Amino acid sequence: MSYYRFIARDDAARAEELGGMLLADDDVALDFGAKIVRDLISEAPSKPVDWYLEVVNGNRAVATIPFKVDATG
Repeated sequence: MSYYRFIARDDAARAEELGGMLLADDDVALDFGAKIVRDLISEAPSKPVDWYLEVVNGNRAVATIPFKVDATG
């Protein structure tokens, strides 16, 4: 298990740490991050499209997930 942090950022250098948790691996962290983005979009669909979610493990960037609605909504 590794500790992953989830940080929402925008292109204007604003950031908000959404929290962190112990997860099995990068794939599980990516799936969880994608769920966070879907949930945030459904709660605030007018969220600017320049926001993205960083998934971080220690000092290692795991992924960057953009806040954009896909074809499935």
